[in-house]
Amino acid sequence: MKEYKEVTKKEWKDSIIVIVIFIGIVTVSSVLFFTAYWYLWFIILGVSMVGIIALVVRQEGGVLFKCPVCGQEFEISALKSAFSPHGVTKKEDKWYEWKYLECPVCHGKNKMIPVSKKSDQDTYIYPK
Repeated sequence: MKEYKEVTKKEWKDSIIVIVIFIGIVTVSSVLFFTAYWYLWFIILGVSMVGIIALVVRQEGGVLFKCPVCGQEFEISALKSAFSPHGVTKKEDKWYEWKYLECPVCHGKNKMIPVSKKSDQDTYIYPK
């Protein structure tokens, strides 16, 4: 049975680790901003951003979304996944990730919760 993909403790932990590492890199490298080698700060920042985007692309691959209005199932590109508004919400004592997306069929814009890919014969259970 297909269900919404709940955010796991491992995903929470991995996200926090990536954020802390990025903040640490920016903080430590910001000292370079005030030296004669100030341009290195932009290089370090750029390399860090590329690394974070690569992590997002790897994590978001193969995620399926279902429009709550028309029921259309669709995937989004890694670029759209990285830059679309997103967050987490708690329903029925479980944490769920959401992304604010436009449906490719009905063009409705909604917060959409990803569903994990399984067999096509399964049905969806939507949290209330």
